[in-house]
Amino acid sequence: MCRRPGVLPLVSLLCFLSPAWIHASGDRIELELWCDLDPIVEEGPGKDVGPLDPAEAVTRLLEEARTILSGMVYGYTFAYTPSDESRRVAESFELHTRAEIPWGDPALRVADTRLEGDRLHVLIRFSLTPEQQAWREAWQSGVVPRSSGNGSGNVFLGYRERGTALTNAVKESIRNHLRPRVPNKPREVVGEALLWDVAGTYIEAGEYHTRIVTRLRVGTVTPYRVY
Repeated sequence: MCRRPGVLPLVSLLCFLSPAWIHASGDRIELELWCDLDPIVEEGPGKDVGPLDPAEAVTRLLEEARTILSGMVYGYTFAYTPSDESRRVAESFELHTRAEIPWGDPALRVADTRLEGDRLHVLIRFSLTPEQQAWREAWQSGVVPRSSGNGSGNVFLGYRERGTALTNAVKESIRNHLRPRVPNKPREVVGEALLWDVAGTYIEAGEYHTRIVTRLRVGTVTPYRVY
């Protein structure tokens, strides 16, 4: 069995993303997630060869759900510096969850499981408190813009690259929002993002690809000074 997760960096936490679908309605969010019991890339201590234990797979999927829901319920803060070759500035992107759904939260539960070949599908339900529901509804306002993004990660580096794909998708959604609104590359952009929807993750050409929709509140856009 996997150990119960502690507080880890975002990219480490977001390591099991592979949703078949996510549906949010009123006071409930449903996620159907999948996990390969015979993965292409072996992981873990010693990289033991053999199928993944179903109980461990369910633990991974519950952690995946906890991570996705934390982004959907509480959202993130971000700081983004675009790359600028003329100024010799490298791209920088920091993404942090505002709060997390705690491990073992009774509102998070497995509703159903099914096996298709070597792939385990798990239906997970999360019941929102009135406060959590109100927080998401506040982001649903028409004055809070939506943006979409696609992100990728290397399949052959292991399942943690699914987290890389999600992080890159959030970054891409921020870039897509800023591009038509900020004509000159800024020195830094800080703000908040809420993971509104995850369209899915698929494998193509040796990469995980994740498609998402976010809602964004851009705070401060810091330009470069001109001397």
